[in-house]
Amino acid sequence: MGYPNIPDINPTIDIDREEVINLLLASIGLEELGLAHLVNAEAEKLQRALGTLALPGSTTPIGDPLATTLEDLLRVNRDVTKMLKFAMHKEFILLAKLQDVIEFAQEFTPPTPPPPPLAECLCAITGERGRGPGISPEAVITINGQPGPAATNVTYTIELCGQSCNVNVNNINFSFDLANPTPPPNEITVNFTQGRAERIVACDPEANTATIVGTIRRGGSIYNFTLIISNNGSTLTFTATNQQAPFDVFSAVITPGPGDVNPLVTIDPCNG
Repeated sequence: MGYPNIPDINPTIDIDREEVINLLLASIGLEELGLAHLVNAEAEKLQRALGTLALPGSTTPIGDPLATTLEDLLRVNRDVTKMLKFAMHKEFILLAKLQDVIEFAQEFTPPTPPPPPLAECLCAITGERGRGPGISPEAVITINGQPGPAATNVTYTIELCGQSCNVNVNNINFSFDLANPTPPPNEITVNFTQGRAERIVACDPEANTATIVGTIRRGGSIYNFTLIISNNGSTLTFTATNQQAPFDVFSAVITPGPGDVNPLVTIDPCNG
């Protein structure tokens, strides 16, 4: 006796790894939705047994209690408990499935290749501020178009082209400590790291001004950024927009702190 043979069926599945991960996550979400419906049904069953179930928008029960004795109530309770145990076991399975999907995504997600070096060094731009009293610049934060929390500390590093005007010298990082007004009061830190300038749009060493565009990371997300250097190098306007979620926009206008008379960056000419 041979295996059954179904002719004329040649299914073709053409999906990449990212689509597989998305489908697995969607399947977990759909199973969770199904469990939510089951739990809700058990709650309504218990309400109907007690005679408290009402139609949406009404406060009047739809009927008299179905459970009229203690034994009836215990029987309904046992049925509900069995279903909740099933739901609990299913939740553990879904948790294991989710952990496997996350591990798969992390293990097989190739690292994002670094962006190409600057095509041209129009000028050399350097600047740095570290931590410490009297060192931190001030910053006005805007998040998604709305005023953000107060910045209590700002640190950054900007190294573009360097003294030798080398296009491979390309490093930009920002870190913002923000006051969190929600109880309990504490600070949250927003880090933008591994920034790479893709282009120096314009620069003027005499006026100490420039405009730079590129990409930068915040956690696992990649942002497009624009950095405008103005006011003789004393004002940095940094705007970062999430590539995958353009509504996620972080902006900071950075100026020297009290008593800091030095520009935030210096710009030197490159002679090619």
